[in-house]
Amino acid sequence: MSPWGFARGLVLLLGLAAACEPPPSTSGGPAAAATPATSTTSTTSTTPPSAAAGALPLGYVERCVAASCDAELPLVLALHGLGDRPEAFVGLYDALPVPARVLALRAPLPHGQGFAWFPFRAADVPPGEVAAAMDALVPRVRATVDAVCAARRCDGRVVVSGFSQGGMMSFALAARAPDFVDAAFPVAGFLPPGLAVRASSLPVVAFHGDADGVVPLAWDEQGLPSLRAAGLPVQLRRFPGVAHRVPPEVRSALLEAIGLALLEPPRD
Repeated sequence: MSPWGFARGLVLLLGLAAACEPPPSTSGGPAAAATPATSTTSTTSTTPPSAAAGALPLGYVERCVAASCDAELPLVLALHGLGDRPEAFVGLYDALPVPARVLALRAPLPHGQGFAWFPFRAADVPPGEVAAAMDALVPRVRATVDAVCAARRCDGRVVVSGFSQGGMMSFALAARAPDFVDAAFPVAGFLPPGLAVRASSLPVVAFHGDADGVVPLAWDEQGLPSLRAAGLPVQLRRFPGVAHRVPPEVRSALLEAIGLALLEPPRD
């Protein structure tokens, strides 16, 4: 794992965020999660421009699970879906089984009551356009993490997870920035044709319902061979009867997988 860019500017940390809100009905987002037994703290932030490579960091909501935000913690990047908001999406990760700093990033484009990672639905444009939009956002995600870790105590472990468009961005980070993340856990996403995959040993565990009518399971299945061809160990966990959402059985499996990954040391 590359060392953090501590010279990338200060993070502007704002006040405490409110408790997790329900996802908007337009998002197609995760099902509401049960209140966890673990304690959490939250911070909402916007970030100033990064001096490194000209990348503009994204806003985010920080949630520290079972630990103080002043502690040295691994990072879980949580990437919401189309029309959702980080204030709502961050609650999906409250029941992580190990202490962690969850950064729910705010996608850059307004969309309805929330935000979007790119201004179209993947089915409506050529795959190359989707791949280019995803690739262009990778430096902004990296700049956000660099800025956070300039101000917070990060222990070097970074995993990424997301739903729908956020799941697609999780695939993009695994494919394009394997030196930056240690594992990826996309939910109801897919890797579009045309997004070049860098060779690595980064593990990817994808989660997808076989009744998903928004991002069909077949799209996910079609994108995985390019990851495997580049050396990434990939698993696809299929959930019978699950549509485009995150019901309790998917959430439980996702959090268990992330928890196991966070027990591993950072990849070299």
